[in-house]
Order: sequence, then structure tokens, then C-alpha cells
Amino acid sequence: MYETFTRAVGWDEHVPEPNSMVLITDTGKSDGTFLFLQILAATLLNGNCRKGKKVGVRLDGMKEAGEFVFIDGLTEMSEISRLKKFHLYDSGNLSTTMKPNEIAKGLSSNVGVLEFVQKMMDTILRAVGGEVETLGTIFIHGISTLVDLGISAGCVRQFIDTLREILEQNGGFLVLLTDLDDDILGELEETDEYPTLIRGLLYRAELVIQVEPLSSGHSSEVTGQTSIYSQAYYKSQIPGPKLLFYKTLDNKTNFFAPGQQSVR
Repeated sequence: MYETFTRAVGWDEHVPEPNSMVLITDTGKSDGTFLFLQILAATLLNGNCRKGKKVGVRLDGMKEAGEFVFIDGLTEMSEISRLKKFHLYDSGNLSTTMKPNEIAKGLSSNVGVLEFVQKMMDTILRAVGGEVETLGTIFIHGISTLVDLGISAGCVRQFIDTLREILEQNGGFLVLLTDLDDDILGELEETDEYPTLIRGLLYRAELVIQVEPLSSGHSSEVTGQTSIYSQAYYKSQIPGPKLLFYKTLDNKTNFFAPGQQSVR
């Protein structure tokens, strides 16, 4: 269960501690979105995981109440997305929850560091009403995609550093999901932007959770594994275990230590 994971990382309230940055990495064979969404759901429920099991997370209502905002930072990066029929605001196939409050506009691979950070922060602040003090928790899914689209690692790092500084002042936390595929990294040069971004994120994160395929090979009882690392200054020692297996079921994901069995 999710509580098994939060005990392993030492989250007493089932969500990341204030003033921390959590980096979730995955690969082409192991999607970490499930963990990203579980942490998000626990945050929206103020850590009340048991309530979440009983009633679920009603994102539509929470979004309408202003409890969270969804920002699309990629759509306007593509010229084709500017055509009305491809625009998310006009899509009839998306729920209200999935339609963004704001879209980061005017981004391009030629943008400078300060301009990029300013555009991203302007978009975020518009979505939350213009007040920096209202920023408490931020989740970013697929941060490495910005590098794939031509934004420099320096731009992305400065953006993350800016968010961290604001959230530390506000007592909030930051959760990032990015790809960390050894097969891809092994084919890249040291000077490429992607390894530069990854090294920076690993250095800045207090807690790193690597979602990986099962190292021993395929198993019908195990979907994959999570390896957990923390910075020495974050906690002297996280409770552990630092390696957890997980089994993805229809409506939940179970975490369990090696040698144990998943509870259905």
C-alpha cells in the first residue's frame, strides 16, 4: 500500500516534508506516473490516505474550488498546437479537470534564461491569482521534455531553482518526474543538455526515487521496483527499506519489501 512507501521514506504525514524537493525518475520500461499521482492525491487529501481509499479524489470539484490549478507548459511549443482544433481549451474529448487553467505561451528554443524563467513564472502566477505567497506545492510531470523541445538545461535549472527558493520561503515542497533511462544516457555525449539537466536535478533533490524494472527479470507478482536515495543533509537516515517492490493492480499499487508478498 502507499503507506508502506511513505514509511520507507519517513513521511509522517504521507506527503513530502516542507522545504524539500522530491525527484522521481523512470525509464521507458517503467513509468513512474503512478507514484507521481499517488503523492499528488495524498497532497490534495492533506495526507489522509484512508479517506482517499473510501471516497476517492474528486479533482473536478477541487479544481473548481481553486484548491489546485493545472498548467500546460508544452502545448504552445508546437506551431501546430496554435490551430484551434488542436487547442486543449477547445477539445471536447477532455474532462474539465484535464483542461489547463493556463498555457505557457511564447516559449522557444531561442529564449534566454531570464526570459524563460519570467515567462514560466508569469504563467504560474496568473493561474494562482498573481500572488507568490499562494504557491505552496508544485508538481511537474516530465520536466525533461522541455530539453527535448530545445530549452537549454540552464534555463530549466534556473526555473527549478527559482521555484525552490519561493517554496522554501512559503514552507512548500516540489515534486518532479523525469526520465532517467541508462540506455539513452549511454548514447549521449557529456556535453549534451539532457545529462547536464539530470546531474543538476540529482544534486538539488533531497530525495530521489528511481522507478525501475525488476532487476531480476519478469515476475507475475511484481511490476517493478523503486530505489530510494536521500541527501546526507536531508535526513541522517531514512527508515527504509531503500528498495521496495511494487505491484500495480486495477485500482491501486501495492508496495512491499523484497521477500514479502503483495497484498491484494
